[in-house]
Amino acid sequence: MQERGQLKLQKYTVLNRKIRSPRLRRAIQKAQRISEERERTARKSTMQYGESIRLQRERVYEERRHIQNISSFNQNYFLNVGHEIIQDFLSGQTEKTSDSDLMRFALDNISYNPEIHLDDMDEKSKENMEDYLLNIARRQLMGKLEILDSEEQEKQYFRMMVLKAIDESWIEEVDYLQQLKSLMEGRQYTQRNMMFEYHMEAYRSYGIMRKRIKKQMMRNILLGEIRLKENGDFQVVLP
Repeated sequence: MQERGQLKLQKYTVLNRKIRSPRLRRAIQKAQRISEERERTARKSTMQYGESIRLQRERVYEERRHIQNISSFNQNYFLNVGHEIIQDFLSGQTEKTSDSDLMRFALDNISYNPEIHLDDMDEKSKENMEDYLLNIARRQLMGKLEILDSEEQEKQYFRMMVLKAIDESWIEEVDYLQQLKSLMEGRQYTQRNMMFEYHMEAYRSYGIMRKRIKKQMMRNILLGEIRLKENGDFQVVLP
């Protein structure tokens, strides 16, 4: 190490002796200062971009710890979440909801055998369709609980499905934020405040991720296939 340092010093001394022009020396020093400043700016930018993902990571990990340590799960909470997802679906329908649209939503999110018969309704209002889908979700949830033998298995099932939803949604969020960072860095020399726009978009994306977690959580719970083992344990085939 000492010999390498001495060799580097000798090379620098020789180079310094060769460069006799003051103008050239000033140009080299200026280029070095610009290079160092760019490196500092890049490190600062990396830290600033990383702030949003750091805050999101802390909240996600805190939520995971809460789920892992929770003593019991309230079934009504999951029904309320299912109700919220159904309402979001129906509110997003700009025209009259068709039987095929309703069937597609039920197949993707509630049950593989939804048995939808809208002709039985006196009026195909959003309120009636909301109640109809919620009843299917309630029956589906009760069916899962009947398969599980104990409260401990129920807790294990709910915990597994919720954590899976959180992990999958978080991976997708991290990937999106990395792509967003690359996009913003490519536009950093424009007149717009890229850092501000990045944090605003990251905040908006976090809200979308929270909704995605709820939807994926309910898909896992309602569509997950429970298979009991001979030893009393169970395994789940995820949708």
